[in-house]
Amino acid sequence: MKKRYKILLAVVLVVLCAGAGAFYLLQSLPVQAEAPVRGPLAEKVTEQGHLAPGHSITINANMTGTVREAPVKVGRKVQEGDTLLEIDTSVVKKELQNQIDSLKLQQSAIYSENKNAKAEISVRRAQLEQQLSAARQEYDRLFGEGGTANAQLSIARINYEQAVQSYENARDYYKDMPGSYTPGEGEVQALQSQMNAAEDQLIIAQNNSSDTTRAYYEETIASCEEQLKALGKSGSNTDNSSYAAAQQLQITIDDLEEKMERGPVTAPETGVLWNLLADVGGFVTENQPVAVIYDEEGMLIQVSLLAEDALALKTGDTAVCTLADGTSFEAAVDFISPVADDVVSTVGLTENRCTVELSAGNLPAAIGAGYEVDVTFTFTAAEDVLSVPIGSLIPDGAGSSIYVIRKNKAVLVPVETGVQSAGRVEIRSGLKEGETVITNPYDSKVKDGSRVTY
Repeated sequence: MKKRYKILLAVVLVVLCAGAGAFYLLQSLPVQAEAPVRGPLAEKVTEQGHLAPGHSITINANMTGTVREAPVKVGRKVQEGDTLLEIDTSVVKKELQNQIDSLKLQQSAIYSENKNAKAEISVRRAQLEQQLSAARQEYDRLFGEGGTANAQLSIARINYEQAVQSYENARDYYKDMPGSYTPGEGEVQALQSQMNAAEDQLIIAQNNSSDTTRAYYEETIASCEEQLKALGKSGSNTDNSSYAAAQQLQITIDDLEEKMERGPVTAPETGVLWNLLADVGGFVTENQPVAVIYDEEGMLIQVSLLAEDALALKTGDTAVCTLADGTSFEAAVDFISPVADDVVSTVGLTENRCTVELSAGNLPAAIGAGYEVDVTFTFTAAEDVLSVPIGSLIPDGAGSSIYVIRKNKAVLVPVETGVQSAGRVEIRSGLKEGETVITNPYDSKVKDGSRVTY
């Protein structure tokens, strides 16, 4: 009896084990799967750029003085001849009038040999010599041997670039923080003010080192020398040489009187006032940059792109540009800089980047220079290919394989792969369109021959 029970128990155990094994073998593994896709294999890259004018012009002060009024606000459209700045030139014009009076006295001495006029000439000579000495000293300080103009420009440029980098890093760091106010808002505003101040100093340094300033002092020195030369002839009789000297004086008088007639600083062409470089109440000198206007036509989008991405671009390629309000439009690549710079990203990584410019085309009327734009480039690695997610690949010796679902079973199939892009890989052979590929072979622990569901 006991032997019969033992045999029965053994039979039951065998049946249970066989059933468990059959259940295990017939159990289906849940997997993720999809059909391979035919089409272009492309990757999208989005970078932030900004609008910049294709043409702008810097306007210089036409006289030395104090800014009395700035009737046009930054961002407003101006017509050719519109007043941008009213400058109080009363002090300078008084000095100009004194110079004109002095030159006319010199003319009087040339024509009449009046002793009193010659005494005035002697005073005027001392004034001219003093002006000549001051102009030479300033010219030597800026442009002579050991001149400081270029050094000041280099320092100002470095300070500005550092200020821009600090502002952009702080802005990018705090911009994604929730809420209408972040703890870094004050820091960003302070850095922006420092950047604007550094830009003003850079413009002044550029003016001091410019060919215009050099020419101004050279002309001043030449004018003083010519006037002193003319003074040396004032005591002679009114012969032909004296007459010629008087005529030279008249040329100088005409130039000074032309300055006396100069009015406010005006727009030389129609455009948009981009920047005012002088504040009301501030002092400006002749030829100092005081305003910048730009042409609304031919706006550009400038974007800093990784050098490896820029190498895949060519002029004429298009990109999708998106404004802050969601408005999208296409722009064509117009220029790819051949020069790249190492830039430290907001996360502290050094990236090699270069500037790419795109033609903006028709833009909404409400936006202009300085607006930020998200620029999306599409880089196509291959056209009209069969592709699967790169995670589908299984290393198989020197090549690769993928799991294809056939009759609810996973079948390991060798494939030939091609280019990779945007998380997908080209399948050149071994796979047919319409077949189903397991996309998570590692997560599902599938094996060749496993029953699967998806």
